[in-house]
Amino acid sequence: MLRAEAVIDLNVIRHNVSILKVGTPSDVMAVAKADGYGHGLVSSARTALSSGATWLGTATLTEALALRQAGMTAPALARCGLLGRPRAPACHRSLCGCIGQQPG
Repeated sequence: MLRAEAVIDLNVIRHNVSILKVGTPSDVMAVAKADGYGHGLVSSARTALSSGATWLGTATLTEALALRQAGMTAPALARCGLLGRPRAPACHRSLCGCIGQQPG
């Protein structure tokens, strides 16, 4: 069975973020999700922040809370996971969330 595979290199994350920061005062959001595609959610996020990213994005609230638990204080956006869940954990940890309506 053929299986898809993503190869993530922290040096490439470092390089890509630094390229995005060249010549612009704009913020850069690094999206660290799915455990950093096997590289580790925390390692991928730390690498991006140390390379100039100013925001972190995650797929879920659980991932965003894991980054906070690891000591990261950069602004963070959790794309999913706020519907039907208490919002206090996100608010108390200065996390932004997307709230939408599920189809149906």
